[in-house]
Amino acid sequence: MGIWKYNKYFDPKVKKNYRLTLDEGNTPCKKCFKLANILNIKTIYLKREDLNPTGSFKDRSIAYQLSVHYQNNKSSFVISSTGNAAISSISYCKLFNCYLSVFVSKKIPADKLLRLLKAIEIENFDHSILQKEDTQSITKDNISIYFSKKPKSDSIKYVNENKSVHLRGSNDELATSGFKTITYELVNKIKNMDAIFIPCSSGTSTIGIYQGFFDINKSSPPIHIVQTTKVHPMASVFDKNYSKTTTSLASAISDRVAHRKDQVVEAISRSGGSGLVINDDEILTAQSLLKQHCNIDTSFDSSLSLAGLIKAIKNESNIKRPVLILSGK
Repeated sequence: MGIWKYNKYFDPKVKKNYRLTLDEGNTPCKKCFKLANILNIKTIYLKREDLNPTGSFKDRSIAYQLSVHYQNNKSSFVISSTGNAAISSISYCKLFNCYLSVFVSKKIPADKLLRLLKAIEIENFDHSILQKEDTQSITKDNISIYFSKKPKSDSIKYVNENKSVHLRGSNDELATSGFKTITYELVNKIKNMDAIFIPCSSGTSTIGIYQGFFDINKSSPPIHIVQTTKVHPMASVFDKNYSKTTTSLASAISDRVAHRKDQVVEAISRSGGSGLVINDDEILTAQSLLKQHCNIDTSFDSSLSLAGLIKAIKNESNIKRPVLILSGK
């Protein structure tokens, strides 16, 4: 059933024959007492969103977005992405006869490029197109991938010229709804969480998780977003203790424009949470701790959650039972 077990909470609701699913959601939420002992707190809950079908929590959002648009007879879509949302969009678009144009950076990390090519089922890829000045594309069936120096602006131009639907989380108001299902699962399994740490780019997942609590509990525990020293338009409202950098290991944190900034800052403030800005050394430390003490080998982006918790504890936050969202591979 995937996210559709929660269809009663969705608005708009989706009829059964339009519900696209790869059995996303229902991801494990594991305790890690060893890591909790090291940090001198009671327990840590690790929400394994990196175990979704295509490897990230984007599956929840994309499954809902495409299903609603499918129900409304839409068949042409666009997504600009650093990798995970693109991979998810490709996988779900294969479930029905639609056209998808994916815009990615020519600087896409090698591991995400491999996953992207695997999703579209391209075996022989000419890497030289990444070095060319102009935008290059490859096409397989109804799916095209455009390699661009400005994927976001190029995708918006494409949408305007071709009257397609933009699936990017900051552009599509449907995008928050699928993320609410993370909250529904947490509430059913954990009764005493006192903080949630979320790797944050556009803030779409943060808003969805926050809104999900009000669907069930009418209140939210403190929500803490974690961004990088390269990209931090929202976290820097709360955290001033960092040195800005021009690069970051956590490449999925890429939204500098932050259309949802006011909404995210308000949600954090109302929940009693915060924002934290994390550097590469802190990311590497967190990733190492997850692997050593929790037997979890996850991405730099997912590791931001733990890095944020560690920084919050150093800032003397009184957190005892946090949930860490491991957002994707």
